[in-house]
Amino acid sequence: ERIRYERFSHWQGANAARNRCLELARASLVTFLDSDDEYLPDRLESTLKRWAVQPRLPLLISSFTTKKDGRDCPSVNPEVWLAGSELELALMTYGIAIAGTSITVRREHLRQIGGFDPCIRRLQDREVLLRLSQIGGAQLSSQIDWTKHRSEDSISRPRRGYVESLGAMMARHPDVARKYR
Repeated sequence: ERIRYERFSHWQGANAARNRCLELARASLVTFLDSDDEYLPDRLESTLKRWAVQPRLPLLISSFTTKKDGRDCPSVNPEVWLAGSELELALMTYGIAIAGTSITVRREHLRQIGGFDPCIRRLQDREVLLRLSQIGGAQLSSQIDWTKHRSEDSISRPRRGYVESLGAMMARHPDVARKYR
């Protein structure tokens, strides 16, 4: 009864699925696991321990390893707290390693910003973090607690479409686009 399976009648995109799960969620914290990613065995336990120590923490961004051609390519963030403006800067300058599975956040904060934008088909993680940066900061974790696997159907795999996605994200955030020309 703690696990519910939800299936759409037709493909609606990752953000629609995330938003539906956000509607169904009962816990105060939410985290994500994309289909081509894998949690390490202690991911959830170590994340909950972090919240036990820092109960007012709004957002945690973890580190990860990407499997590429049989080798591990670590993406490790520093162990640091970023205020909202610092998080925005880090996101816009690509100063931190992120992906959707890196994010653990208070459900109330995601609801406060309206969840994931279904019009953003790529860079969804960066875009939602930009909106979250407007209401608070984030703790970065240097602990690698998940693995990103390369898959043929990955949203971020094709190079084509990246510039258009960046344009869509900047259209959603004109103030940020002006600030970081």
